[in-house]
Amino acid sequence: KSLNKNTKLNERFRSSEAVEKASLEQTKFNYLYEDEDNYFFMNPKTFDQKEIRKTIIGEKGKLLTENLEVLLSFHNELPISVELPNQVKCKIETTDAAIKGQTVSSSYKPAILDNGIKIQVPPFVEGGDEIILDTRTLDYIKKIWIMNSISANLNIMIKASEKASKVIIRDFGEIENLQVSRKGPRDFVTKTDKRVEQILIDELSKAKKNFSFLTEESGKIEKNDKDKVWIIDPIDGTTNFLHGIPHFAISIALKIDNEIISALIHDPIKNEIYFAEKNNGSFFNNQRVRVSKKNDLEDCLFSSDSEGLKLIFPLLNMRSSGCAALDLAYVGSGRLDGYFHNNINLWDIAAGILFIREAGGIVNDISKFDDNNINIRAASSDIYQKMMEKLDKF
Repeated sequence: KSLNKNTKLNERFRSSEAVEKASLEQTKFNYLYEDEDNYFFMNPKTFDQKEIRKTIIGEKGKLLTENLEVLLSFHNELPISVELPNQVKCKIETTDAAIKGQTVSSSYKPAILDNGIKIQVPPFVEGGDEIILDTRTLDYIKKIWIMNSISANLNIMIKASEKASKVIIRDFGEIENLQVSRKGPRDFVTKTDKRVEQILIDELSKAKKNFSFLTEESGKIEKNDKDKVWIIDPIDGTTNFLHGIPHFAISIALKIDNEIISALIHDPIKNEIYFAEKNNGSFFNNQRVRVSKKNDLEDCLFSSDSEGLKLIFPLLNMRSSGCAALDLAYVGSGRLDGYFHNNINLWDIAAGILFIREAGGIVNDISKFDDNNINIRAASSDIYQKMMEKLDKF
């Protein structure tokens, strides 16, 4: 069989022992409407209309929305299949109740979309929420967060981190191509680290041009408003980043008159945003969170650096994740029960301090320490004192 030229796809059709190659032509169409048996599409360039039987598309036809661009495949000028975009926006109609205490996205619950399709979603997704869905697998990808009732400063921080996160995600996929230079024991600086920091500085300065900065890479950048300081760690957990371990975060805090008033910790790989404002609570992806209510040390899980792990384990159940910002975020959201670390930098913990306090936890007074030599102790209010008793020699 002769094949048409310049086609994108060749497929085989088997009949008995014969193998026949058929050329399929693919063209972009926009979805128009449906009737009882068919879906109707229009070519936006020629205005030519085509209809395809609903049985060909199946349940995924419920994902079609007005003007949605799809790819129609033709054989001998007859439409034989419809390819939807890989991702579409959908609205949740109802969800089953989350299990009590369920706060993490690793445990999913049943949900029904407004088009009737049944899927599984994380516990923080509720009826009325909009999500992004994978059309190939009908898997939940992420929730579309609508940030309401937050300050202008926090809105600026979120937008800046989202822009910077695109660089992190791209470079994380090409770890082997990154050029690195040794900065200190267990601590590497990457081109990504520097580029992300500069994006954050540029974006925050556009909105607040006179605010000063304290950053991991550049140190102090003093401007006209010396008492208004952005505290930035562009990638907390760079060792994880460089080894291809998806556990690191952007950390931004705003300190005014020596008091942290806004905090943001953004995990770009897991698409998790933790934020807090003074006297306004702590939130994980727009859902209010609080520290855990455990009061028995045996039931608790704590985190520290490798030194803390070596000296304190097995007095406490321990983990060492390599990312202080996320450890503190996890304490504030109830995933962990406590965190302690000696000789840590302010940019690693500034956002996490406010996040834990606004979530009902306790953090020790760090004002007596230098910015690059802080001993931090943080835990839920129910367990803080018990943790401190175990740390008397740390």
